[in-house]
Amino acid sequence: MNTFDGLSDLFPHTEMETIKLSTDPVDGVKAFGSKDGVTAIAGSVNGRVALRGSMPVDGLTIEIGLHRGSGNLQWLRPVRSGSILLFPPGTEQDSVIDGPMSFLSCTVPEVFFHMVADRIGVTVPNGAIMAPRLYPKALDETHYLYSVHQVLLGNGGGALPSPVSLADVLVEMLIHQALLSPDDSGDRQSSSRYSLIVRRSRDWIEAHLDQKITVDHIAAAAATSRRTLHRAFIEILNGSPISYVQQLRLHRIRRELLAKTEAETTVAMVANHWEISELGRLSARYRALFGELPSQTLARS
Repeated sequence: MNTFDGLSDLFPHTEMETIKLSTDPVDGVKAFGSKDGVTAIAGSVNGRVALRGSMPVDGLTIEIGLHRGSGNLQWLRPVRSGSILLFPPGTEQDSVIDGPMSFLSCTVPEVFFHMVADRIGVTVPNGAIMAPRLYPKALDETHYLYSVHQVLLGNGGGALPSPVSLADVLVEMLIHQALLSPDDSGDRQSSSRYSLIVRRSRDWIEAHLDQKITVDHIAAAAATSRRTLHRAFIEILNGSPISYVQQLRLHRIRRELLAKTEAETTVAMVANHWEISELGRLSARYRALFGELPSQTLARS
């Protein structure tokens, strides 16, 4: 997987939308394996993208970020190398990757999780795995795991040799490093004022993306001033509110063009649906972001 369009393949069994946040190239690689209801992934992403969507519904997902740049966010909170993420089945993934970023993850049935806990003689606190959590404590084993990660991806990704063994290590690490150290954990609701403003703004933008949107509309929806809104977006997403609207619309246009044929629609029809009427400007922005013209995307759909 070496293009933006293939980035969603990095996260199988999810409903994930990937959004490029800059015109720089985005690529990645993964080693993937699944056995006995357990899925494990060793992956890396290079580029600046946002990921939003539902995590797998068939188990608990544990992710360890072995290397994360300073601009990486989870639920709009800063997240550093060595942090552990816990996702109960079907919960929300909402992250910003400012690559390069390397990670290990696994999705396991709840019974597998408790089997590991029983084997190491640990009683997991009630409710400890029932809500999404970010455990920011840096892992002592990060360097070891990173070497494992490099070996797994050394041949450009592919099949993961022993997903169950890797999942066993990640579950045990979660229990020891995170669940037994509650003072180092934080739930996804613990956010800064700017994060809350951006979260409210994004939710409103996505619900009204096919309508006229102004900065005043967004500020009113987020219950803040224009100035504070702008500061919040610059601080959290490194761009203005309107640039985020434009990027999101370009991605929705691309998704629609890829889903239809030239006999079913035109670039102008799709663009107008998403409140874009200047086709020349659209083509320039689209090409800068995706490396091809909208007409080329439609032609190969």
